[in-house]
Amino acid sequence: HLHAGRFDEPDRLFFSVREAWASVLRSTSDVKELLPQLGVRAKQADTPLQLPDGFDAPMHLGGELTPRTALLERVDIGSTSSWPSPALLRLLLKHGEPANADAPRLALVRRATAQAAGGDAAAARAAHASLVRERPPLLQLLRQLASRPPLVDLLDALPPLAPRWYSLASSPLASPGRAHLCVSIAAYTATDAAGTRHLRRGVASHFLERTAAPLLKAGGAEEAAAAVPVFWREPSGHELRLPPSPATPVVVIGPGTGLAPFRAFLQHRRFAHARKRLGPCVVYFGCRSRADDFLYGEELEPMHAAGAITLRTAFSREAPPATAGYWRGLRLNVDYVQDLLEEDGQRVAQLLLEQAGHLYVCGDGQSMASDVHAALRRIVEAHLSVSPAEAEERLQGLAQEGRYCREIWN
Repeated sequence: HLHAGRFDEPDRLFFSVREAWASVLRSTSDVKELLPQLGVRAKQADTPLQLPDGFDAPMHLGGELTPRTALLERVDIGSTSSWPSPALLRLLLKHGEPANADAPRLALVRRATAQAAGGDAAAARAAHASLVRERPPLLQLLRQLASRPPLVDLLDALPPLAPRWYSLASSPLASPGRAHLCVSIAAYTATDAAGTRHLRRGVASHFLERTAAPLLKAGGAEEAAAAVPVFWREPSGHELRLPPSPATPVVVIGPGTGLAPFRAFLQHRRFAHARKRLGPCVVYFGCRSRADDFLYGEELEPMHAAGAITLRTAFSREAPPATAGYWRGLRLNVDYVQDLLEEDGQRVAQLLLEQAGHLYVCGDGQSMASDVHAALRRIVEAHLSVSPAEAEERLQGLAQEGRYCREIWN
């Protein structure tokens, strides 16, 4: 996990614990192979790109750029959630050589663009959905379709390379001149139409990992530091933020890298207020293994031992394999943060409903956030003796009051 960044002009660095920062990315090493695949010779790769007269360049292609910088820094070559787009596929087919293409891939792409489906929209959607699940990188598509579209047309068809936003994992009071991020190195597998599994890597996390590698290898030596462009956005009012009074009870639920903004919260409480002014703070953290990914455990456990926080941890893969798993739909000895919440239901309800506390959730939106919400609803049901619908209404009311806040991602 990568977490620290130093700024050369700390006196000009102002940020708060509620802010999110973005990293401006560079795409993967595929660009080295993409350039010759597109017919761009070595000398042309770093020569300013000549756009045709009348070409209405989108904003992300504005200004001076070369073929290399365009592919590295301006366009996405395979990571968007809807990749590859039908417009891109049609362009690749238009400039492909069917006789030299991979036949199964060509047939699938033709179906996805409705060119070989007799206009059957349902068949086209199914074929395109199959490609989206697989997410074949641009280089792979070019090779399999034997396609070499004009570079300008290709750049125009590719989506912009979007910055990735990260909540800060530090308070400026604790580390002046530095901003910490907590980033999981993302990797996953995608399955193609033939059932073959392919490894895919997160663009942002692997860019940061590669950038930080020399610094980590040098043990943090200043001469090995690398520069990464970052920028911040004006707060929208929807960010996670501490309550105005430090005496207000706080419950935070942040499994994995969802802990990042809450580490900033804890640092801010520690450095901004005297201990006697602080209300109770309960921290729920979950991960697979204490030994492998207990993020900031060396900070959290001493705080718990000193009574500064109440720390509750769930390690989902630490039970012996013979006793853990699923049986007839039941989860056995596989603990998650929502289980701890329900164990502590009475205490959580008191803090939230009787002492006007604030509760925060940050992390995975595919399952964790919904499971935590369901656990909270059951806690409210039991504590107030109300129906599920009434408990849901109460949680929505807390959200509108700014006392139940979530920052989740998929």
